[in-house]
Amino acid sequence: MAIPSGTGTEVLKTTSHNTTTDIANSPATLVTTIATKIITIVSLSVVNKNASTELEFNVYWTQSGAAVSPSTGSDLENLYLIYNQVLPAEGTYIFNDRIVLPQHAGTLKISTEAAISSTDIMFSYIVQDFV
Repeated sequence: MAIPSGTGTEVLKTTSHNTTTDIANSPATLVTTIATKIITIVSLSVVNKNASTELEFNVYWTQSGAAVSPSTGSDLENLYLIYNQVLPAEGTYIFNDRIVLPQHAGTLKISTEAAISSTDIMFSYIVQDFV
């Protein structure tokens, strides 16, 4: 676990996705976490550009090496930040609460419930690395 103790760095970063791919069956990675850095979520913007179809999405963190269910093949240790959020056609969702992600090797991911290819995602976060 990273503990502030002297000098280090603090960097604001961003990740974006213009989903022309299927993130229903292959979730998009927003950020990868490690034990030696502190990662704080700043904001997440999800835009549904489809004119007639609503979008349902999830944002969750999965610990690397987490157990996998033999019956479903899904991770058993997903920690959901957003679960089954419905976004209307041509709607925008903004998440701007500050959350510090777990300081373990893992990945913060976003997935949709259906393969909709007209979604824009912008994610910003702070990485703190103390030596």
